[in-house]
Amino acid sequence: MDFLQKVKFKADVFFFLLKRVVFQIKNRGFKYAFHLILQKRAQALSMLFPRYIKIMESNVDVSFNNITLCHDFIPGLVSVIIPVYDRCWELKEAIDSILEQSYENIELILITDGSPENTLAAIAEYENNSKIKVFNYPSSSGNAVRGRNKGILEAKGEFIAFLDSDDISLVERLKTSCDFLIEHEDYAGVYGTWIPLIDGTRVVNGVENGTPVFSPDGNLGDHIRHCIPCQSTVMVRASALRAVGGINTNMKYREDHELWARLYANGFKLKSLQEPLVKLRLHKGNNELTFEGDNQYWYKQLLEQYNTKVKLPKKIVWIVAGLGISGGLAIILKHANYLLSKGADVSLLTMSNDETIDWYDNKVPIYEMSRSKSYILENIDILIATAWNTEQYLSQIPSKRKLYFVQSDERRFIDSKSIQKTITDGYSKDYEYFTEAYWIQKIFHDEFNKQAFYVPNGIDTEMFNRSSIFEAKGEKKRVLIEGPIDIPFKAVEDCYNAVKDLDCEIWFISSAGKPKDSWRYDKFFEKIPMHMMPSLYSSCDIFIKMSRIEGFFGPPLEAMACGCVPVVGKVSGWDEYIVDGYNALAVELKDVKGAKEAVQKLLVDESLRKDILTNSQRTVSEWGWDKSFNRMEQLINK
Repeated sequence: MDFLQKVKFKADVFFFLLKRVVFQIKNRGFKYAFHLILQKRAQALSMLFPRYIKIMESNVDVSFNNITLCHDFIPGLVSVIIPVYDRCWELKEAIDSILEQSYENIELILITDGSPENTLAAIAEYENNSKIKVFNYPSSSGNAVRGRNKGILEAKGEFIAFLDSDDISLVERLKTSCDFLIEHEDYAGVYGTWIPLIDGTRVVNGVENGTPVFSPDGNLGDHIRHCIPCQSTVMVRASALRAVGGINTNMKYREDHELWARLYANGFKLKSLQEPLVKLRLHKGNNELTFEGDNQYWYKQLLEQYNTKVKLPKKIVWIVAGLGISGGLAIILKHANYLLSKGADVSLLTMSNDETIDWYDNKVPIYEMSRSKSYILENIDILIATAWNTEQYLSQIPSKRKLYFVQSDERRFIDSKSIQKTITDGYSKDYEYFTEAYWIQKIFHDEFNKQAFYVPNGIDTEMFNRSSIFEAKGEKKRVLIEGPIDIPFKAVEDCYNAVKDLDCEIWFISSAGKPKDSWRYDKFFEKIPMHMMPSLYSSCDIFIKMSRIEGFFGPPLEAMACGCVPVVGKVSGWDEYIVDGYNALAVELKDVKGAKEAVQKLLVDESLRKDILTNSQRTVSEWGWDKSFNRMEQLINK
């Protein structure tokens, strides 16, 4: 784009946003529109100014120009990794023991794991320290494997040192370890003597408080039979750790023991140092006590795993425009959470000014674009745009692979020719495109001569089923209208006009906007969390959806799974799984009269409704998430 094109594009985006504001003022009033502007301000600024990135108060420059795709190890730098769950004062002592090392060429990587507020507050005290990087996971993984692998992925140091969050490194620890490794290039790592700190809550035979414990040298057989190194004393060359694939995610316990054996199995030697390196806390909360009864099981797992190939997780970042309730975002979250559950390092980068989702059971870390420090976006393997206003960041943020998840033909949402051209250009680049519907894939084949990998949506029958209802059905049939009332192309008003005069109850669910004052309805639900949706579908008999634009068209499938018969408009993608008269009733687009007649049929013809309901259950059984997840894994592992 030349200068004039850029100016015109920004003007078109501005007027596009202004039209939306004017629409809301006309329909909802100035107060509602003003509240919406405040909510969406970060998104709007990101659309107008793609490099709108606020400088953190710590004066760390987080412009995209400072982000690296992948780094060579910085010679002499030690990256210390501390995975964190719920420590406070012990954690501070651990952190301080690293910051006070005599060896100063360090970075400290803290990875939280569903940590409570007091732990996060303790870490926040260090947020302006330029030597510290913090990565937060919103829910616990149950062990430190994910955290340590995240540290290995993000480490820039030539050497990587481990420390548990309740242990204390002695002041010469890092210098002693580095000096040896620099002088002895034939060793991949070191470990050493530790000093026990016993608080009296745990009995450890043969170990006395304050008396140093020496860990001997060993060969491969020794390291298979025994977990010799104390993990908090270990320092390993980053090149060796990455060569063997980091921590084995199959190991929930003895993961350190398996790593030492795997290093030796791959020809990497460790050396024991006689000098005390750490003070190790022994107490009733030590993790090994949790797995005491499963010790032999995990030792057998070690024997199976130590000489198998292990790979470090891929770092995958999804860019999303916002975090509000939407079917499109729900699909993104489904995929992102699945990849996280399979061991990938997944996060979301949002253009909105928040980092939490309260309507979906999300376990993926979320970072706000305008407040994230640059290290959050370093070393990305796969960067995924998810909408036209996020596509611009694919060219600005370095990554090994650039993917674009196209959930609909976005040009249909916008009447600005300039923005439509920008979207068209975004569909014409050298990205890897993937989509959820055949009709969208066909656009890439026919119009753009591009491949588009097919990753269909699915239905989670463990969530969407008839096992619970919000309110028992009454004598009158109940019709459910679902969709954001404030978004015109969702055509919620068409749905209302189709049923308003029929002898039925009317329920509304809207993620944006309320029913007009003149509308009749029996119940209205606003911004409903995902886990409540099945009980609302199950409480209704008929579901009506008349959207003008969709992608995969997921809500009718959810309704089917919950025993609610759909009436739909023939929007693009409607026939991905819907068969008119078999598992739903379908009418022409914008045909309010036809929709009214279809709903009336279902109200009076119980036999028809039951037949469609039976067939819809067969359809649901064919659309589980397994196929989708398999396709997603094929795409990610290309």
